[in-house]
Amino acid sequence: MFLSPVWYDDVREANGGSMSEAPGETNAAQAAPVRIALRPLQGSAAEPWSVALESDLLWLHAPDGRVVMMLAREDAARHLRFDWNVPRGRVVSFVVVEGLKAHRFRCGRRELGVLLDWLPQKPREAMEREVRLYGAAIVLTGVLQISLPEYFPGLWGLAFVLLGLAAMFYAKRPMYAANSLLMLAAGGVLLFSRRHVHAAAGLQVDLKQVLPTGLGSVLLMWGVQQFALLGANHRLRVARLRGAESLLGERSPSPAVKRVRWAVMILAALLVGQVLGLFLQRYVGTSAPILRDWVLCLTLAGVALGAVGVLRWREEAAYLEARIAGQFAVVLGVLYCAGLFNVPIENSLPFPPDILWIGLFSLRQPYVWLPLIGLVLLFNRWFGRAVEKELEGAREQREF
Repeated sequence: MFLSPVWYDDVREANGGSMSEAPGETNAAQAAPVRIALRPLQGSAAEPWSVALESDLLWLHAPDGRVVMMLAREDAARHLRFDWNVPRGRVVSFVVVEGLKAHRFRCGRRELGVLLDWLPQKPREAMEREVRLYGAAIVLTGVLQISLPEYFPGLWGLAFVLLGLAAMFYAKRPMYAANSLLMLAAGGVLLFSRRHVHAAAGLQVDLKQVLPTGLGSVLLMWGVQQFALLGANHRLRVARLRGAESLLGERSPSPAVKRVRWAVMILAALLVGQVLGLFLQRYVGTSAPILRDWVLCLTLAGVALGAVGVLRWREEAAYLEARIAGQFAVVLGVLYCAGLFNVPIENSLPFPPDILWIGLFSLRQPYVWLPLIGLVLLFNRWFGRAVEKELEGAREQREF
């Protein structure tokens, strides 16, 4: 793909003589043109190619000086790919035609940093606000652990509080690494340490197993997410979304949001069935359900129905809501299946109330929390790629 300078001049004039970044966005692209050398992936003796980064343009030059690609800064992320090659390390690809032709080069740490800093990114204020919000959530997680010393080690809670406060006062990208390390360590300890099993009999034993296992599962997934925020591909996705923000208000209903909505609708139907099962148990069964059964079933059914309503009326751009609702559906779906397989259904009424409770208490078992973590991570991966594909398709339709 070759875009001539004449084409770019026409685009710049159509945009009022400027294709600059969003107000308040700080980026190294505003400095003088920068050149980096990239050696082709094939052939150790191959001559290096050069990349020239101007304020609004990227030029890829062959060793003989010939211009091979020219990309506007707003669209460059669509043609860049970062991946890892085991013997050669980090690789950057300049995609000419998706799936057919690409120029691939070795990419060192310095070259990677220069390319990422040149791409459009979140404004500094938005990034710092995001880090502070994560910090506040980490502080609350630590307070929860300190408040329940019979379930969680107090030292871990104190470590979470201190780390969260540090993130709130030092709102920089490296805090994602510190967050990830602490979450992965604490999650592993809570999941694989069995100090809480030796407790009194009855419901207390279940709580002493369920609560640490539940929090450990959440911390493992959260730690993986924090680690992903440090990666080059996350910053590349941010650059693509920054270039596609203008499409969000003009798009047709999102297929990805629709799929999530259908999954949540199925879950909501099951939970409504659980509420109906409570009425059957009350008027037809041998024993009436107790208050905790009503609270659990009505709360979960209300949340699921509310999520369906939000996704139904805001499906054009409800990507954040759909991600949260999808994670909720995956977690509750796994727990519901675990309860369904462990509840004796012979001579019982439909939708016995014990399904949700047994599913919740079975969270301490590896055959429950391992699939739960894996499925949530797989859902996040699928949903992120689906959103990128939709935005890319919307951009192409708008161009043609």
